[in-house]
Amino acid sequence: FLSQEQVATTVLTLADDELSKILNGKVIPGDRVFYPVKPHITSHVPKVEKNNFDGKTCMITYDDDNAQRVNSFTSMIEEKGGKIIRGEMGIADETDVPGDINPNNEDVDLFIHFTGNVPNFSKLTELSRDEWDMLVDKFINDPAMITQGAIDNFVPGGSDDPRKFKDAKGRIVIIGPDLPTGKKISGHERAKVEVFRGAMRPFATTVNQELSDVLKSNVRAFLILPGTVDGKEPNDENVMNTINYLMSDEAGSSSEVIFCPDETR
Repeated sequence: FLSQEQVATTVLTLADDELSKILNGKVIPGDRVFYPVKPHITSHVPKVEKNNFDGKTCMITYDDDNAQRVNSFTSMIEEKGGKIIRGEMGIADETDVPGDINPNNEDVDLFIHFTGNVPNFSKLTELSRDEWDMLVDKFINDPAMITQGAIDNFVPGGSDDPRKFKDAKGRIVIIGPDLPTGKKISGHERAKVEVFRGAMRPFATTVNQELSDVLKSNVRAFLILPGTVDGKEPNDENVMNTINYLMSDEAGSSSEVIFCPDETR
C-alpha cells in the first residue's frame, strides 16, 4: 500500500495542468494500473428506425402533479402499439412492499417512472425538515423503490438467489426533473434542480454496473434528464425517441445509462 505522503504526492503531481490533459479520462487506482473510464452520460441518442414499443407492455408510475404530462406520453406509446398499465404509487409509505407496484403480476416489458419537477421554493437551507424529507422521497427514495420493485418483477426471487439474474431481461426508465426553462435562469435556480438530478446520476450508474457486470443480467435501469442548461423547453418527442432506443438490444450492451436528450453539446 502507498503511504499517505505518497498518495498526496501522486495526487498533487497528477493535478498538474499538463499531466491532467494527458491523463484525462483515465483512472489511476492505488495499484498504479491504468484503465479507461467508460462514459455513462450522453446527450447523443442513436437513431432507431424500428418501433420498439409495438406489442410491448409498459407500466407507468407517477405522482398526481405530473398527470397531464404522463397522459401525453401514454397517448404516444399507445399510438406506437404499446399497452399501458398505471402502476401503484404511495411508495414512500414504509408499509408498502416494493413489489406491490405490480400487484396483479402483469407481464411487463418496460417500467417508466416520472419523478415530476422540483417545486418552487426560495432556498434549500430554508426548507423545514419535513419539506426536505419530502423532496428526498420524491427524487431519491421513490425512484429507488420503484427500481427495486421493477427488478423484483423481472427477476422473482432474485434477492434470495442472485443466480436467477443471469440472462434475465427488462427495462426500467426513470425520467427525472426538468431543468428550469426561460431566457434568464439564475445559477441558483438551476443549482436547486441539479442537487436532485446530481443525486440520481450515481444511483443509475451503480445499479447498472451491478446488474450487468456483477449479476450478468440484461435488466437495465436508465435515467433520462430532460431540459437544457440554456433554458430551452424540454421536448417530449426527444424523450420518446430515447426510450425507443433504450428498448433495443444495442442499449443493453452500452455503458451509457444517463441521457440528456435535449442537450445539443
